[in-house]
Amino acid sequence: MQELRFACRGLLRSPWFTLTAVGMLAIGLGLTMFMFGAIQSFMLRPPPFPDGESMIHVGYADSLTQSDSLGVPTGDFLTMRREQTTFARFEAFSQGIINLSGDGRPEHYNGAFITPGTFATLGVAPLMGPGFVDGDDIDAAPLKVVLGHSVWQQCFAGDPDIVGQQVQVNGNAATVAGVMPEHFAFPINNAVWLPLQTGVAVLRRRAQVNLEVWGRLQAGVTPQVASAELMALLQRIEADDAGDAIADRVVVKPYQDEFIGNTTRRIISTMFVSVLLVLVIACVNVANLLIARSARRSREAAIRSAIGASRLRMVLDGLAESLLICTVAGVIGFGLAQFGSELTMQVVRSSENPPPYWMTDLRIDGISVLFAAAVAVLAALVAGLWPAWRAATVASAQALRDGGAGAIGGRIGRGLTTAQIALCVVLLVTAGLTLRSVIEREGMDLPFAPDNVISGRLSLFDSSYPGNAEVAAFADALRLRLEATPGIEAVGIASSVPFSYAGGRLIAIEGRAPAAEGRLPRVDVVSADRGYFDSLQLGVLRGRLFEADDDVDGRRVALLSAPLAARFWPGEDAIGKRFRLGEAAQAPWIEVVGLLPHVAQIGKDIERPALYLPFAQQPSRFFSFTARTVGDPYASADAIRDAVVALDPDLPVYWLRSLRDWVDIAAFDHRLLAALFGMFGGFAMLLAAAGLYAVLAYHVSQRTREIGVRRALGAGDRGIVQMVLGQGLRQLLIGVGVGLLLALGFAQLLAGLLYGVTAHDPATFIGVAVLLGIVALVAALVPTRRALCVAPMVALRYD
Repeated sequence: MQELRFACRGLLRSPWFTLTAVGMLAIGLGLTMFMFGAIQSFMLRPPPFPDGESMIHVGYADSLTQSDSLGVPTGDFLTMRREQTTFARFEAFSQGIINLSGDGRPEHYNGAFITPGTFATLGVAPLMGPGFVDGDDIDAAPLKVVLGHSVWQQCFAGDPDIVGQQVQVNGNAATVAGVMPEHFAFPINNAVWLPLQTGVAVLRRRAQVNLEVWGRLQAGVTPQVASAELMALLQRIEADDAGDAIADRVVVKPYQDEFIGNTTRRIISTMFVSVLLVLVIACVNVANLLIARSARRSREAAIRSAIGASRLRMVLDGLAESLLICTVAGVIGFGLAQFGSELTMQVVRSSENPPPYWMTDLRIDGISVLFAAAVAVLAALVAGLWPAWRAATVASAQALRDGGAGAIGGRIGRGLTTAQIALCVVLLVTAGLTLRSVIEREGMDLPFAPDNVISGRLSLFDSSYPGNAEVAAFADALRLRLEATPGIEAVGIASSVPFSYAGGRLIAIEGRAPAAEGRLPRVDVVSADRGYFDSLQLGVLRGRLFEADDDVDGRRVALLSAPLAARFWPGEDAIGKRFRLGEAAQAPWIEVVGLLPHVAQIGKDIERPALYLPFAQQPSRFFSFTARTVGDPYASADAIRDAVVALDPDLPVYWLRSLRDWVDIAAFDHRLLAALFGMFGGFAMLLAAAGLYAVLAYHVSQRTREIGVRRALGAGDRGIVQMVLGQGLRQLLIGVGVGLLLALGFAQLLAGLLYGVTAHDPATFIGVAVLLGIVALVAALVPTRRALCVAPMVALRYD
């Protein structure tokens, strides 16, 4: 307590030193707590259900396509559930849009189709009603629906008698079987649940619905044992199937691991390492400040030592200061981490495809506080132990003789600052690469005109639209109605719009045998009408667009993106070439009639090319419309909704947004990544500049007497400037050189996340070096100016 009181008085007597040291460490500790909370939320926290750690996910993997998260066909799931013995409960679900309508305007929700035992397996009972029971999943069973708490409150005003009432679900009458508790959103972010229909007989496995399978193991059974049993079942299923193999491996893993991919893990791990580098830089800065402070107090330390103060007492005095600094910085950092966590999660939750709801509850809980306390103590030791030890071991006679000047050499401080600069280079290169990637994505040339185009999506279910003819007729009626709407110039229909989604199909090229592995390649397929290309102002490179006679009775035709044509017919003219979609030998041949520029269909993989089929020949129940407007596209939103309701009052429009918004959504992840790394790099640069300034200022203060002698002997300003800047330049060059070498390896962690820029992009590396040079020059200006202002007589009387 005596050391703490002494340290507290000392820190209060030096407010600028205290504020600077606390501010530096608060940034580092706050970022560290923030990233630890993110790791805990995304990678460590189990699902929020009773015994959530024991929930196991089952999926397929295919070594050929390097896919390790494939769904399980419905028939495979039924076989496994019937014959497996390692799981106590074996469940499945699929996700989809669920249209819900009642007295008001129809709405769509993220829904889940689940096996009836799901709620019981989770250990979560409905808030109201019985939920689903065995038998609800057979075809002849009356349709039931379970509502999420928010849907019950918003759409039904929290009606306490809602259970047993009839509502319209996907065009069918359904009975409300229950309401789930507040915040329940299993399996990911779902608000409405229907029974999973597993009794539909299908002939081919590839035509079946792919399910997400999960369950709870029998007592004493390990995931490895379960994986071996399911692997044997998969091999038998594949052997009995006449088609191409779907998978060659079963993946059994904790449930939460399914929803955070390797890319996300790599991003979070890279960010955590980056944050630790910021913390190290902050600790180095505080250590430099403490070294300079102990140097200024070395005469006091020498006097205390001479009158009998023990080395342990003097070390404790120094450590007490660093502990107080770290404690205050930890409290401030905790507040910064809380604020940053909530702000970041608000952004993530509002994204187009947020992670599961329990992962977006990023909170700094007790474990995070304990971690932060451990980090703060470690930071105190790192930042304060060496300066305290050095101060306690200063030779008393030398310190008394020198008056304290130079008692603690500047080599340690210079070495720490050099390391600081090196770590700063690593972070700035990382930030620069991600920023360059965002700039390249947003600056890429779009072959279509996204401005003044609004799009929306509809889901037509077979209860109201049983066949392709009914789907195509509704699409035609919608097109005509929208074209007649004031303010709309052109209307198109497509199975998906750019940067949103595309369905994959297998493709067989005429006259070409499958690859050596015997697998057909898969391509993204979009069904679209002529108006789609007109509304996007997307023209062909060669050939023609779809025409009126490309209908259901016409010959089968397609448009290909140029990269896809070059992939399948390298060095050849693709116009007139033919291919089939799917595995069936009786599938019709489709002729290529035109080539289009590449249009990204999937926002997260913007380099995947696609092919286009006439919507009349390949209607899709789930389709989008595009409307080019005269002015603001959102001005037509209400008229568009009214047009759809006029055709079908139970059909909601969802994803009603401009095409420019789709382009921006596609860049969301990269923008967020660039913003976070940019923040880390910016803090690191400020800390490095402060560290360089502190070392040069200390260097000038220690050589004040020498500078005065030089000036008394006639040394000019140029020589003084060279002496000061030369010290900083040496540290800068060494730090930048080491940092660039480290950054070459560190940047490889981001190689798969960059677009339009390589992990060793020369412009980024050179730019970082130049930027740090400018920052170092600015940081050196004040110490240099101070050196130039030293008067010879004042310097000779120094100390």
